[in-house]
Amino acid sequence: MDLKYKVDNWYSFKEGMQKLKVSEKVLLEMIKSNMLEVIDIPSGKVRRYINPSSIELLFSKLDESVSVVNIENEKAIDIMKAYMTIKNIEKKLTFTSFIEMILNGYITPCAKNNNNLGFSKYYFSKGALKIYLKNKLDESFKESRSKEEAIKLLNISIVSFEQFVNKGIIKVEKLTNSVQGVRINLSEIENFRTKYIDLKQIKKQYQFTFNPSVSNFMSKGITPVSGPPIDGGRKYLFLKSDIDHCLLKYKLIE
Repeated sequence: MDLKYKVDNWYSFKEGMQKLKVSEKVLLEMIKSNMLEVIDIPSGKVRRYINPSSIELLFSKLDESVSVVNIENEKAIDIMKAYMTIKNIEKKLTFTSFIEMILNGYITPCAKNNNNLGFSKYYFSKGALKIYLKNKLDESFKESRSKEEAIKLLNISIVSFEQFVNKGIIKVEKLTNSVQGVRINLSEIENFRTKYIDLKQIKKQYQFTFNPSVSNFMSKGITPVSGPPIDGGRKYLFLKSDIDHCLLKYKLIE
């Protein structure tokens, strides 16, 4: 298939947006994830063409996933509402990732309306979405802890916890429509333990040739990432890597 044929017969970028009924951003995401076959023609400004067969194949795979439920007999929502429903829980979910979820069978359309264009023809069962979200939340709860549990595991005060969250030292997941407030992933708790150490822990765990005070550390070029003069925090917090590096120079030999 020569280049001229592709230029004459493949969809332009704009036509691809219209066929799929997606934004420029989403189409770029789909191309980046190799979901569609494209060619770029450099001629001043790069022109991009999309293979119609790759779009047809994509829709063919989506059609295969549609269940036999009639749209009139099922409480259903369109694909964008379904996507946003799940994105409320999975904050980093992109529309392209959502399509991949459908193709991989994690969630399936309950019906389609051929009068609509592109992805907008697919509809999803509200009941099925609720089951999926419940399972995701159950999974998330197993892999995370409440604020109170995290504070106990990290052995810090609620004030220090909130200061570390505001500073971005500890990352939390806000739960939508939940009295639980926030959850902290277990990997985030482990990351904090591995990466940071407070002054009290330093004095217990390390033996230096000098008194391990804040002023002495700072005189050696080691600055806390949090503390009263740094950000108003109540607890002095250091990077463990800084303390370990300092230990190489000033370890007390018994």
